[in-house]
Amino acid sequence: MRHLLDHLLSYKNGIETSNQLETALEEAIKTTLQDNTYRVQLGASDDYWKLYNAAFLTLSQDTNEQCVINLIKLTRNVVAGEYENQKLAIQYGALYKIEELLAEKIASPSDNTTILQVCTQAICNMITNNATAIDFVWKVWMSNEKRGSVWSYMLSQSDATLIMSTLVLIVNCIRGSQERCDLLVSRKMGQDIIAAILGDIERLHGNEQDKNFELGYTVISELITFGHFNTLYQHIDDASDKNPVSDHQVILLKLLDSKIHAHQRKQAFPGFIQHEELKFLTVQLNMIGKEALQVIVQVKENGNMLGHLETLKVPTPTTSPATSQNDDTDPQPGFHFLKRECVRMMGTMCYKDKSMQDKIRQLGGIPLVLCQFKIDDSNPYLREYATVALRNIMENNPENQKLIEELKPEQVVETEELRQMGIVPELTQDGKLRIKRP
Repeated sequence: MRHLLDHLLSYKNGIETSNQLETALEEAIKTTLQDNTYRVQLGASDDYWKLYNAAFLTLSQDTNEQCVINLIKLTRNVVAGEYENQKLAIQYGALYKIEELLAEKIASPSDNTTILQVCTQAICNMITNNATAIDFVWKVWMSNEKRGSVWSYMLSQSDATLIMSTLVLIVNCIRGSQERCDLLVSRKMGQDIIAAILGDIERLHGNEQDKNFELGYTVISELITFGHFNTLYQHIDDASDKNPVSDHQVILLKLLDSKIHAHQRKQAFPGFIQHEELKFLTVQLNMIGKEALQVIVQVKENGNMLGHLETLKVPTPTTSPATSQNDDTDPQPGFHFLKRECVRMMGTMCYKDKSMQDKIRQLGGIPLVLCQFKIDDSNPYLREYATVALRNIMENNPENQKLIEELKPEQVVETEELRQMGIVPELTQDGKLRIKRP
């Protein structure tokens, strides 16, 4: 420990360069990962925090950003899970200094993803499991726009690791706290954070195993647990949105459904749904049901609507490995989920409705559905929706069943996916498919 403190002192006095300090900090970081006693003692040293402040101030005028990153990484490590070390870090102003650096880097046009992530992790470690620190800083973040708006910005970035670090921080701050959940829902900074989280969940729709999806769900689930579903649903979007149900509201309903489903294992009525929630949900679902019925009636009255399902014939654009991601020669690469939703609509419209089943057959919809039994990254679960649609099209409809029965295989298509797996499909003389490997 003395060795590192000497390096920090030498840098403060101008004897060492930032490159030399960077190397010393790198070694100290490795030591904290291997020697817990060293880690705890370093974070409990007043000398370390005094020299940390001096180094941090000097490095703000230095171009060696990696040295700053190493200093913050070391601080992140020495405070992790150590209440006394966390107290010292906050007393010496380390938390506020790192927050200021975050705001500065966010305003910079450069790519600062690494330092933003490390700063977020350091702040998280300084306050996690420290109720006093969390209570204080959370109230500041929810009332001070400069300090609180940082987190909604972080959640709006495209870097998954940066989003994850921010979500972990938020989860650690609100978990088990009615007061902090209330502030998150009621304050403008909190509402911006929630909107950003719902945006991330919407973007990750179809990939529910993603860690960020799980963390985002955890945040919303905690808010629902403390009775905030109605408030979230009513105020999460701008009042100018004229849609009956916004995208964010749909996500909220899905998350509530998942939470209720998970609670069913306990064989008890969910405690997070009280009388007010039941009344509110009844009104909202009744309204949504009426809107859905109106749409279905309008679609059925307009036979030409089914003609638009010809869009299913348009192949999904694929990008070859040789194609640059920056290639903008095709400005309209296609709409995600379009094919899936078309197939889903067909399956819904013809459910136990023979006239619609016949209409789909007459318009050539059955071959279109059969063509969708494939995996399509732009249309998650397309194959599964096609299976349900085909089932609904054929149910109690002899004409449609006969059409399917009369279909004969003509050729097999060797796709890129099959080639990657080393599989060669071929059609036998009796019309059966045979798989072979080269």
